[in-house]
Amino acid sequence: NKIEHINNYKRKLFFLLFFCFLSVFSQKSDFLEEIFAKNGGNQPFTIGEELRYKISYGKKNKKKGILTAGNATFKIEKYNNNNYLLYGFGETTRMFSLFMKVKHEYKSIVDIKTLNALRFEMTIEEGKLFIKDSTNLNSNINLANSINDILSTFYKLRALPAEEIDKIDTLFFSYYYNGATIPSYIVKLGKEIVQTKFGEIKTTKWSPLLEKGRMFKETTGAFVWVTDNPMHIPIKIEFPILVGSIYVNLNKTKGTMNNLF
Repeated sequence: NKIEHINNYKRKLFFLLFFCFLSVFSQKSDFLEEIFAKNGGNQPFTIGEELRYKISYGKKNKKKGILTAGNATFKIEKYNNNNYLLYGFGETTRMFSLFMKVKHEYKSIVDIKTLNALRFEMTIEEGKLFIKDSTNLNSNINLANSINDILSTFYKLRALPAEEIDKIDTLFFSYYYNGATIPSYIVKLGKEIVQTKFGEIKTTKWSPLLEKGRMFKETTGAFVWVTDNPMHIPIKIEFPILVGSIYVNLNKTKGTMNNLF
């Protein structure tokens, strides 16, 4: 039944959220550095920015789900004069936690100018499962010099210039996650106006490659809508599942460089 399907997927909600955020803004590391340098190091965010999301379950092809499953927050803090502290946090609602409590926390310390990751921490709690990964990316000889962890890559690629995105049909990327460097790609589908709680927002729609057999039945079918402006903020994500879809919708913003419109 629907409740059983929800329970089967709730442990995956927050990894899926971070995975698709990463997918929207990721490419191979050497191309990443070239594009970032071309942009002159300009960044569409600053200290104090906070993005809050609501995760819900419902029918496919809707604006959002009818059952709230969890919440997630991304924010930028000052670590010192040379570094940002990037923070991502998500957890299930009280109702979902009655079945299984899920809590994910991600922290990245990055260089303010280059946005290269210096240190990374990840803590995952899913019922009795507990995973903790703490890595100093600069001292790990098994990682490429320019590779970023999953959270810092999200922010670094938000600085990708809009004119470069307009030239690209497919973004190839790699990212560090839990001890491994993973290659993938995402396809740009075009422009679309999305109706949100903030009003109508112009977006670019993407379809990420999914890992068939690991979490998904097929390699396609998920969609991500990102603001069609220099801030490149994910507005909506939809993951079709066996019955219905999981939705991630932007719910609140604070400290953004510009308005969403």
